[in-house]
Amino acid sequence: MKIGGPKGPTGPKPPKPPADTSAAGGARFADVLSPQGATPPNAAGTVLAELAARVQSGDLTANEAAQRVIDAVVEHRGGALSAVARDALRTSLQRLLDDDPTLMAKLQRLGDGGDDGVAK
Repeated sequence: MKIGGPKGPTGPKPPKPPADTSAAGGARFADVLSPQGATPPNAAGTVLAELAARVQSGDLTANEAAQRVIDAVVEHRGGALSAVARDALRTSLQRLLDDDPTLMAKLQRLGDGGDDGVAK
């Protein structure tokens, strides 16, 4: 004898296919995240390697190179910020450099002509 009645729950239904977004206006997500004129990630390593080479050749001190890195970060990442916010960013970056013993040791090694810590 077969007993009838409601059947148990069924599994989830497959998702609907995405709507066609090719005609949608607006910026791409990646374009929104990276500001105009931002340095590409691979170029940042090149800039750091160039600064390290200038320190090792004696054209710059390690502290001058660190200040140039801080200036570049503030310029590229703080472009849309007010002057007060840019100054706060610069102060925070300088405090991070001053308070981090690992960064200070790397900076001193760079100034002594030792390992620059930059991947080649």
